[in-house]
This record gives sequence, structure tokens and C-alpha cells, in this order.
Amino acid sequence: MIPRPALRALAFTAVALASAPAHAQRTSLAITGDVERACAITASCGGNDRCSQLRLDDRINAQDLIELVVQCNFAGVGPALEVQSLNNGALRAAKDDQPLPYTVRMAGSGGLAFGEQRLDVRLRVAMQMEQPGVPARGMLRLRLEPRQDMLAADRYSDYITFSIVAAP
Repeated sequence: MIPRPALRALAFTAVALASAPAHAQRTSLAITGDVERACAITASCGGNDRCSQLRLDDRINAQDLIELVVQCNFAGVGPALEVQSLNNGALRAAKDDQPLPYTVRMAGSGGLAFGEQRLDVRLRVAMQMEQPGVPARGMLRLRLEPRQDMLAADRYSDYITFSIVAAP
């Protein structure tokens, strides 16, 4: 059983709906949102599963070249690629107190290009993204510098970090 006040409310609602105008009314609501500028960086070695490292020890399978791919969701002047070496641009070994210096260079699109550089300091390269979603590509090549002293029989290594940072 429906209480009397509820019945009166229902009756009022029915009368109000019956007396509504014959034409429909509309209203609009704007929905907006901002998408932050973002970029992603990956390394590609043409299907090679050793893409996370350059291998210089095997003369037949030596790999001194890696492709970097940067993809952003915007066009125009954007971020910078920062390249930094853990050992200041030199390979080091536990049994050798002398570093084995190297240089890097990159050829590519979207600003992913620079001439031969030592990584004894952090390198920052401004990028120019051509279109949103269209990747910039750069081929990074490493070259060992000659050293007068004999190299020790050991594993020489360094780590290079690539970061996307705000443009200088």
C-alpha cells in the first residue's frame, strides 16, 4: 500500500508531465581534457636479441651500431635526447687501470643526429618532431680510440644511458 503523501506526489508529477510543453528542450555539456606531452624511446637492432648491448669482442658478430627510436605525441620543437656514460666515455676493466676511450656519433631524423663526440660529459641534443606519432630515428655508432698501452685480457665495459628530458 502506498502512503497518502507519496500518492499526492505521484499525482502532482503526473499533472506536471501532462502539462509540459509539446516541444523538447535541449542543453549541451562540454567535455574536455588535457593530454600531457609525452615521448617514448626504444632501441632497435633489426631483430637482434642482443639489442641492449654493443658487442665489440667478436670480429664476425661485432655490433657497433644501434638504432634509437623516439616517438612523441606532439610535433615541433620538443624534448632533448640526453646521452650519458657511466665511465665518462671509456671502457674499463677490473684488471686494467687505464681506460679505453671511445667516441659515438649519430645520424638520423628529427634532430637525432650529432657528429663524433666523446662522452666525458653529458651530451644533450635538441629534437624537432615532424608529426605527432611519427618516430624520429637515429643510428648510433661507437668507435674505439687507439691506445698505446697493451690491453689486459679482461672484459671491458661501460653503460650509456639515453634519456628524454626537457629541451635546453
